[in-house]
Amino acid sequence: GGKLGSMGDPIVKIYDGREVRFCCKSCPPKFEKDLAKSLATLDAAIIKDQGPIYPLKTSVVTGKDLPEKPYEFVHGNRLIRLVTEAEKADFLKDPKTSLGKLDEAVVAAQGKDYPLKTCPVSKEDLGGMGEPVNVVVAGRLVRLCCNGCKKDLLKDPVKYIAAIDAVKKEAKPAEAGSPKHGDHDHGK
Repeated sequence: GGKLGSMGDPIVKIYDGREVRFCCKSCPPKFEKDLAKSLATLDAAIIKDQGPIYPLKTSVVTGKDLPEKPYEFVHGNRLIRLVTEAEKADFLKDPKTSLGKLDEAVVAAQGKDYPLKTCPVSKEDLGGMGEPVNVVVAGRLVRLCCNGCKKDLLKDPVKYIAAIDAVKKEAKPAEAGSPKHGDHDHGK
């Protein structure tokens, strides 16, 4: 429960493909004491966090429409939704292809209303160094000015995701009171 960085650099460990960050070196043994329970708690938090922004209504494996209650699991800190648990075996045979489809869907869904005009890492204007670089972290689109910023993003993704989420949150109240502004309509 400690704030990352409050006790020095976070401790980063990988468990079954999930990256877990700890505030200090005394936390991993506590997490590992009942690893299955800890991972289940972590997965539940990831699903709760990424569920509302999940961009697909179809399975990344089969392309079939997802049911009202899809099969959900976490792979590499990412929420994956499938039609049935049986599709998981096919997903695991080639996760890179399925994650690529999911990343494309995130970019398409979140790119049109992306809230920042500058790189969250360097603060440089997006497009000032060529086409922005799209990176998906925790189910969220992060646009960078260049590939050079990717290392810093991945070193402390929580910091940059929180900044993007804060800007999105600030923008929502203004939009709610004004159905049309600028050159677009919010559909009210």
